Amino acid sequence: MKYRVLETARLVLRDWRKEDAQDLYEYARNPEVGPMAGWAPHSDRQHSLQVLQRYMESGDVWAIALRESGKVIG
Repeated sequence: MKYRVLETARLVLRDWRKEDAQDLYEYARNPEVGPMAGWAPHSDRQHSLQVLQRYMESGDVWAIALRESGKVIG
């Protein structure tokens, strides 16, 4: 599978990958994040996996990762 990628000096915008599940859960469980975007905080990793699957299927949602570490932050 070929991934789409846009890069800046600090960030990488790219397609979501299965390996991003833990990073997604880490920020999506934060009660300060989801409600600001219109969704409830993720209750567990399984919830994040389901959301990640929808992101990957749609192809319309990009992951935002730190260029240096690769950690997904949004």
